[in-house]
Amino acid sequence: VRLQAIFRGRQVRKQAAVTLRCMQALVRVQACVRARNVRNSPEGKAVQQLIEDHRNQADSVKLVEVVLS
Repeated sequence: VRLQAIFRGRQVRKQAAVTLRCMQALVRVQACVRARNVRNSPEGKAVQQLIEDHRNQADSVKLVEVVLS
């Protein structure tokens, strides 16, 4: 009986680990889909444009700093 309990406990822990990995994969997929939906929304596109503008300004500032150095 004790051996059976140990074996079943091991099986339960193994199944729990597999289930957790599957759930983590589902969460990652959901996050990717949500991120894509946000990026494709009008608000998301506006945010992406702001980020790109900010990066371009930062690159310009770095270029000027290099030239002035």
